[in-house]
Order: sequence, then C-alpha cells, then structure tokens
Amino acid sequence: MIFPARRFAMTGLLLVLSVPTWAQGNFLGFKDDAVNPRVRVAPAEIALDIPMPVSGAGLAELLEKANAGLSLTAIKDEALRTYHTHVHNELSRQLTERFTDSEVPLVERAAHLTLKNTLDVKVIKRFSDLRTGSEYKLERGKVELEGVYRYQWLTSEGRVIRAGEIDIAGLRISESYKTKTPLGGGGNGEDTTEESIKRALAEMVDEMLDESEDDFEAEQLRTLASL
Repeated sequence: MIFPARRFAMTGLLLVLSVPTWAQGNFLGFKDDAVNPRVRVAPAEIALDIPMPVSGAGLAELLEKANAGLSLTAIKDEALRTYHTHVHNELSRQLTERFTDSEVPLVERAAHLTLKNTLDVKVIKRFSDLRTGSEYKLERGKVELEGVYRYQWLTSEGRVIRAGEIDIAGLRISESYKTKTPLGGGGNGEDTTEESIKRALAEMVDEMLDESEDDFEAEQLRTLASL
C-alpha cells in the first residue's frame, strides 16, 4: 500500500522528470531575479588579416628573419599567432569580467547556455605623413580595423536561440603609429606598429562587447534560458 503523502511525492518527481528540456528554464526559476543560468563560452573562432611591414624597423626585423632561413609565410604565420593570442586573451578576459560582474556563473560542463563567438578582422594601415631628415626617415599613419563580429547563444541541445552581428568598421577604431628608420644603416630604429595594432584590437573587443551588451546581461540570459 502506498500512503497518500508518498504517492504525492512520487507524482511530483514524475512531473519534474517529464518536463520537456525547452520548458525546464521556467520550472527552474530562471525568470526569478535571484537565479542566473550557467554559461559556457566556446573557444572563439578568430580570423585575422594583418599587413606585413614594408618599411621601418618592422621591415628590418622581417629581413633579418628571412636571412635566417625563415620563409615569408612562416614569418607571417608567426605574427598572426601573436595577434591571435592577443585577441583571444582580451576577449576571454573581458567576457569573464563582464559575466562575473553580472553574477553569471561560467562553467565548462552542464551549462544551460553556450556562447559562440566568431571574429573576422582585417587590419588596415593608412599612411599619412613621410619626412626624411639628415639621419632618419619618419613615417606616421593610422591603424584601422574592418570586419565582422558574430555571436550566438545556444541551448544545451545546440539550438540557436539568439544571434547578433557587429560591423567592426562601424566602431571606428583608429590608433596612430610611427616608424623611424635610420639612414645609412646607423642608429636605432623605432616602429610602434605592433603596439598600435594590439591597442586597436583590444579597443575593438571592448567596443563590440559594449555594442552587444543587451544580449549578454543577466536578465536577458534568464529569458533565453527559459525559452
């Protein structure tokens, strides 16, 4: 004989187990302000197009590596890895900070939502000024970015429930650079191009996440998890 109280408890358990996955968000209380869904950030897909140096200290370094036996392809791949790591680390850092501030738990497994990020970025150097002195040749210009940032929010089953796209050119990212090349092979050169590109890429990550922040806020994530 099953007592009424036990029958009620078993019925309640069966009801919990029979709730469809898509409806569990409401049952688990994601619409409650006190409950935030667990989020997994998938490894970002990042494609970069970076110009090779054609003057200044950067060109001298490139020629030095070429003379050491490295192919131009290998040299460019090495540079791309450096910038790729920079973007990946900056994106990871900023997402972690933003979700932590919003008290959204980040997990590797058993996530209610998964965030997928895709970046396709081209770096453009715009020459603006060239001056030649008695000892140095000075070049100045701007580093600008174009491309697209896409993101998707997926359920635990892999169903896309929210997606967005940011035009990188529309963010108007611009950083100044300069190269200082000694004439006649003497003296020390200077090239701030790499630092300028890294600053531009870091600013890009900050700006694109600001543009898409409505889809990253805790309240919105609770809504998505309840769908």
